[in-house]
Amino acid sequence: MTLRHALVTASIFFLWSNHASADDFSLCKKARKAKTPSEQIQLYTECIETGELSKRHSNEALFERGQVYYSQEKYNEAIADYQAVLKIDPKDNTVWHNLGVAFYMNEEPDAAVEALGQSLSMNPYYVPSYTMLGSVHSREERYDLAAEIYTKALEINPKYIPALYNRANAYRYDEQYDIAILDFNAVIKEGEYLDLAHLGRALSYKGLEQYGKALADFDVSIEKNDKSGRAYAYRCTLRIVHLEQSPEALSDCEKAASLAPNDSMVFFERGKSHEKLDMIEQATQDYERALEIFPGFQLVKDRLESLSN
Repeated sequence: MTLRHALVTASIFFLWSNHASADDFSLCKKARKAKTPSEQIQLYTECIETGELSKRHSNEALFERGQVYYSQEKYNEAIADYQAVLKIDPKDNTVWHNLGVAFYMNEEPDAAVEALGQSLSMNPYYVPSYTMLGSVHSREERYDLAAEIYTKALEINPKYIPALYNRANAYRYDEQYDIAILDFNAVIKEGEYLDLAHLGRALSYKGLEQYGKALADFDVSIEKNDKSGRAYAYRCTLRIVHLEQSPEALSDCEKAASLAPNDSMVFFERGKSHEKLDMIEQATQDYERALEIFPGFQLVKDRLESLSN
């Protein structure tokens, strides 16, 4: 999973169900009202294992238990439940969609593409599946294809903001900053995802070396969501590396690390700021912490190698 895309997918594409119904199979009904996910899973399991459910009720119980597993990031279990539903009813595009999302979150892109394709083959106008499919390709760095798929979603529903926001990011990742800014502008105009849209536009302005505009957007992003570790980290790097502001700007980096102690990007950004200030020992520690969190972070490896030479 590429770090820069994880937040957007997790925040926008939470699973939903059109299967809930008012029925009287008691254990499953209790599961819906249970206070904790573990209790829900236990009750759904007991309900399923009675062996006395109708086909419709069995599907509902498996689907709903899969939703709970997904909400707890137990993606293998969610996948197994969605697949069990599809063995009974292989023509439900919503279940295929949710299976695709679970595969995506489980870092199985090929399986995600196949499942989302099945969803769209049954309902070629299902915008969430186009949008999720675009996310799969974007995470695999196939940005042109991702943008095309997001555009298809927007042709069906021009007001579907998740597709518009994700297309903006696909353009940004592909360094098409001017086009990305146009999409971010449209998202902001709609009044949705304001903290994320201002953050994405700030990074686009930064890519264009329009640092004053970038700083203004970082400020707005933080104003909209002062719990975003990455927003503070990016603003820290901008102020120190590009605007050459005083070391006091490091307070943003410290804030970022306190908000997101397990985000490798935060420590990568703080490392760059420390490096710019010739605080090499601190930079090295930040890069090492970033690698500890995400061992495959190649940019961090490159920075450490540069420091060692």
